[in-house]
Amino acid sequence: MQILTSSPSGTDISRYAVGVLRGNELHLTPLQNIVHLRPSYTYVDSRATKLAAEMSANAVADSSEGEDDTQPVSVRFKPHESEDALARRMASYEYHQQQVDEEAWVPVQHFPVGSDESEMERWQLFVDRTDALSSSEFYMSPADYQKQLISKMENEVSTAVTSLPNSVLSLAALKTMTFADRIRALMRSVRAIRFTELLAVLKSLTEPSSSLDGLEVLRHLQQYAVLIQGCWVVKSDVLYTRDSARELTGTPADVLCRARDFVLWRFEQGHSISRKEIATATVRVATEDEREILDKIARRSATGRSWEFRMERDTEFLSDERYRQVIKRQENLWQQWQVGNLCDSACIYTTHSYHILLYLIFVWCFFVFRQIKKY
Repeated sequence: MQILTSSPSGTDISRYAVGVLRGNELHLTPLQNIVHLRPSYTYVDSRATKLAAEMSANAVADSSEGEDDTQPVSVRFKPHESEDALARRMASYEYHQQQVDEEAWVPVQHFPVGSDESEMERWQLFVDRTDALSSSEFYMSPADYQKQLISKMENEVSTAVTSLPNSVLSLAALKTMTFADRIRALMRSVRAIRFTELLAVLKSLTEPSSSLDGLEVLRHLQQYAVLIQGCWVVKSDVLYTRDSARELTGTPADVLCRARDFVLWRFEQGHSISRKEIATATVRVATEDEREILDKIARRSATGRSWEFRMERDTEFLSDERYRQVIKRQENLWQQWQVGNLCDSACIYTTHSYHILLYLIFVWCFFVFRQIKKY
């Protein structure tokens, strides 16, 4: 004998249906409930408990032979149970098992596969074509079905995209953007990318019949990215909005931009950089800010003591004659940045030296005054 115990399923059954294929037709029947059937061995425990009770009763009977059968009767009253205690008791395993044991058995008659009864139940899973045609809820032409799907997708684009994290891009959202906004959103997401890879992504977002001009892409790309060893990296002022601060550390955006531009300039020169160099050349930033600056654009060097540009030099783009003017313009921009950065550093060092000189003069005057006071 085998006993099967049923238990309700914890899954949401509203999303499930039973499907049956008949030719090229798929018939779906929604489910009302799902029940798990598992083997139960409670009869083994019941048998063991019954045997233990019989042995205990026999032992008591043997010990009580010859004694008076009169026994005192004790009366117990059920103690008052608070609401919290009642809730804990009802949530316990013992109470749940008691409810299961007290559940009434439901007689079920089993019909094997192939019997007339099971075949009649199986045919209820199919829908007659005449009933389907008469029901406007479940029948529509292929054109109406496609139209309903497309309109639903268009209506859900705005609500579905807003729930995504800032670092995740949706292709549906990119298709609704203008061409310039697509490039800006892509660069903010990837941080660094090769030009051929960017073209491939942009082509997948455009109509197959339309062509994509590389020079037109570069005209928009230079507004949001700079050229580093033939690869395009998002600009610092695009990544960090002006007059804002990072939420985690509170570092102003202009400080982050200055430190990140220095890192990009070092990578453009083909050099690696350490965190100490970042702090020495610019205003010192927190460790979390340094990780944010180096994120997605740098990797550890072989020695592990410095950082280097994570992408290999794109010689294919740098050797393309069609983009010679763009490459030259980017080189001039980095030269201008270098000159301006050196001037700012010189001003900082000059001001710092001036303060040191004033401090030394003050200390010298203090000692001279003390010597004069002695005499």
